[in-house]
Amino acid sequence: MNYKEIMRNDKTTFAEYYEHSIKNIQNEFVSVDGIQTSLCEKRKMGLLKYGDKSFQASFENAMKSPTQEHALEELLDAINYMSHEIFKRKVLGEVTSICSNILEDLSSSYDNIKNLIHISVEKGEEE
Repeated sequence: MNYKEIMRNDKTTFAEYYEHSIKNIQNEFVSVDGIQTSLCEKRKMGLLKYGDKSFQASFENAMKSPTQEHALEELLDAINYMSHEIFKRKVLGEVTSICSNILEDLSSSYDNIKNLIHISVEKGEEE
């Protein structure tokens, strides 16, 4: 992406440019049916909720937002929720293998993001 081209573009707002770019990225990497619509709605809600402070609102915000750390926080929530789901299913005597697999995937994703942060810090990158 060309930073100067993004900043000079007077035909679209940064938020529109950002949305288009994110949709392209997700078209390439996110293959679960229906999730793209939910992700788009979540971004719209975030932009409305946070306004000018949103990372979608400006190039500066997008580049400064600590998204890796936010992702870790969200994954911790997901790990806690899935752990609770396994607890509930065990109490009810239900099969937990699918939930256990999901919990392992979430934990692996958490470790991968921690490693990404570590690599970024070693390279002197800042989010």
